[in-house]
Amino acid sequence: MDAARRGMRRALMACVVGLVLALPGGALGASISLSNTPSPPQAVKPGAAMQFSSNMTWTGPGIRYTVRVLGPDGTDVAPVVSQNLSNPLQEAQFHSGQYVPQQGAVPGRYRVRVDLYTQAFGDVDPEATAIRGFNVAALLGNARMVKFEDLNGNGRRDQGEPGVANWRFSLTAPAEFGGGVTQHITGPDGSVTVPGIPVGNWGVVEETQAGWVPTTPTGGQVTVTDGATAEFAAGNVRPAPLSGTVWIDTNRNGRIDAGESGRSGVTVTLSGVDGRGQAVGGSTVTAADGTYIFPGLMPGTYTVTETVPGGLEPTTPTIISGRVIVSNTPNPDNDFGLVPPAPVTPQGAPSTPTATPRTPAATGPPDTAIDKRGPATARGGDLITYRITVRSTGRGPARNVVVTDPIPRRMTLVALPQGATLVNGVVRWRLGTMAPGARRVLTLRLRLDPTAPAGRYTNEATVTATGVRPKRDDTTLRVRAPQRPGRVGGVTG
Repeated sequence: MDAARRGMRRALMACVVGLVLALPGGALGASISLSNTPSPPQAVKPGAAMQFSSNMTWTGPGIRYTVRVLGPDGTDVAPVVSQNLSNPLQEAQFHSGQYVPQQGAVPGRYRVRVDLYTQAFGDVDPEATAIRGFNVAALLGNARMVKFEDLNGNGRRDQGEPGVANWRFSLTAPAEFGGGVTQHITGPDGSVTVPGIPVGNWGVVEETQAGWVPTTPTGGQVTVTDGATAEFAAGNVRPAPLSGTVWIDTNRNGRIDAGESGRSGVTVTLSGVDGRGQAVGGSTVTAADGTYIFPGLMPGTYTVTETVPGGLEPTTPTIISGRVIVSNTPNPDNDFGLVPPAPVTPQGAPSTPTATPRTPAATGPPDTAIDKRGPATARGGDLITYRITVRSTGRGPARNVVVTDPIPRRMTLVALPQGATLVNGVVRWRLGTMAPGARRVLTLRLRLDPTAPAGRYTNEATVTATGVRPKRDDTTLRVRAPQRPGRVGGVTG
């Protein structure tokens, strides 16, 4: 019985071998996975070891495998390993080894090559081959890539501008090291450092993302020197809109009240400069509901001007200036009020009541009002924008109007607002005289400390004027617990 089984097995193997030999394309297949440490773009110094290992699999009888280490010119720089397969019927094999460059080794791109020979292909041509490159260099440095949000769009990184995580950069090796491209992803602070790479000129390119506009070159070269770190920094912004409403200010009080409707077809003109000093302009007309929008503005300082239609007169200033756009921060509420002109009573005619109240006379006691708005929640590192609306609500002009707003704990000022001063942590605007019905909208942008603990943070603004009791309004921000950072890594090969 045993002899019969052995005969059947030999016959079966003969059939299998014949089938493999009959399919020179290697239909039954063989493969090799090969890895090495360090791997590009890192390099191994002369005297240090480069480790490598391979896993080989095949179908049918095998013969042997060889391992070679090749220098930059393609010649062998180490003895060739040629290993017969201990059991030709075994269909998997593992091999590990190392290569130690000698002192004075030529810098450049080296290669490990593994060839697998099987009976399907014979002992001359390998059925499967795997090649892995590695760098050898005596002088090594580091490359650091940085992505930041250019809040003011001026093309450079200023204090308080945050890094951007999960941003991909491509790093291209010098030609003498193969010119290979590897991908690297920024961590929570917006940077990624690649250590232990050969000195020389390396190419860097950032990967663009939808919704972001670069304010610095998207690619360039960094020169890596021995023992030092070369840096490439790339800035982007997220354009934001400036918008508002033109409305019929029925009661002439300078603010939009319930029941007052928008005015369509009014021309609003935009002018100003972006963060790099380039002039920006354009115009639009209000929609059916009286709203208008200038979308996708780069960070900068802008002015909007209303063209008053015939037959109407303004109840608010027709020019709103000093409107600041910061990356990813819309600038809304740039509103213009209009009314039909009040009827004029002919001289000598009896006075009669009118349906539309006239603008309050600029006589009588002054008064002010203040309204502060801000986000309800945030996390550490977020940009916080507060909007402070100040109104002159009395029958006489409010004189020496001053608005103050202390910077809350755990927050830092992103940029000093136009026309404001900062003294001992308090932002101050001197608005001068405000006519009855006048309104000013002030913007304060702060950065919440990334390590700010969870809790409630209250911020209060105050307006004062001569002969007027100070008015205050505050907002409360609920800070949520910090998110645990996700796992971030780079891909090399």
